[in-house]
Amino acid sequence: MIGPRPVLPAAALIALSVSALPAIARDRYREEFRTELCELTPMQQVGQAAGLVVGSMALRRALTARDVPLTERAATSWKCRIGRHAYVGRRDDNPEMPGRTYQVCDRCGKYFEPPEEPEFDIDKFHRRANYLGG
Repeated sequence: MIGPRPVLPAAALIALSVSALPAIARDRYREEFRTELCELTPMQQVGQAAGLVVGSMALRRALTARDVPLTERAATSWKCRIGRHAYVGRRDDNPEMPGRTYQVCDRCGKYFEPPEEPEFDIDKFHRRANYLGG
C-alpha cells in the first residue's frame, strides 16, 4: 500500500469489518475503507471504522444476495479449462441490431465465435468442374 495509512485502532477495526465479508470482495473493500479513512483526522478515523464494523453484516447480506450479479468469478471451472464450455444463447441488447443472438459460456463467460467459412472461389470451382469432366 502506498500513501498514508490509518491509525492502528482504525486499521484493526477495518480488518475486523472486512473479515465478515465474502472472500471475493475483501480486497476491494479493504482498500476502499482505508482510502476513505486516510482523509480524516485520527479520532474521526476510529469513529468511522467503528461504524464500518456495525455496517459490515448488512454489507455482507447485500453482497451475498442471489439477485446481485458478481463482476468477477472466483475461479474458472475445470470443464472450461479443458475446453468443455456450457454455451447458452443470449439476445443482444444493442438497439442498432435488435434480436441478434450470440452464445456465451454460462460458467466462464467466454463468447463462442464460430469458425469462419472460406470464401467461395468461382474460378477454382470452374477449373475443378472442367477437370472432372463436368
